[in-house]
Amino acid sequence: MPDSDDYNLKVSFNYLQPVDANRNKMVKDFLKDEDNEWMLMVDNDVVPPGDILKMVDHGRKVVSGVVTIKKDGVPHPVITRKTDEGKFRRISLTEYQNEVDEEGLIEVDGAGTGCLLVHRSIFEEMSPPWFKFMYNEDGTLKLGEDFYFSQRLEEMGQPTYVSSEFVCSHYRKTDLTEFAQIVAEAENVKTKD
Repeated sequence: MPDSDDYNLKVSFNYLQPVDANRNKMVKDFLKDEDNEWMLMVDNDVVPPGDILKMVDHGRKVVSGVVTIKKDGVPHPVITRKTDEGKFRRISLTEYQNEVDEEGLIEVDGAGTGCLLVHRSIFEEMSPPWFKFMYNEDGTLKLGEDFYFSQRLEEMGQPTYVSSEFVCSHYRKTDLTEFAQIVAEAENVKTKD
């Protein structure tokens, strides 16, 4: 939860459906209440900073926090540009550092949805589905639901930004048995003290 009482928050969790269906359901539920102005999507393996809701202060309709993933053992922020062929490519850390403007923002062609703030007007202007997995003819993934959304934003002429000020922790695979052992050892130490 944010470390401020300045916001009226509603929290929603969706499970049991594919990710794109969950995101679409959350948007539908969000739009039912006309008092809802901003929607912040945070994936269950992402921990944003406590002041993440201050991204609203940027005054942009679509802003992502910095969420990093690892590809081929190298960390990359989930920030993309389009190639000449129209495909998304992740920008390098050097590009990232060189493109931050004076407000701490980078305008991008696509951002992941791990920590994404979207103004209500975007969902109202865009027809559903807002999120959708796209597949190649052989059934392999062509485009994730997050970059499908980014593509739709681009078609609307809506810029997308990443705020370098809000860096999220992103947790990936962990061995739950090993984690349970660490917790058990910590409990044993605590009991002995």
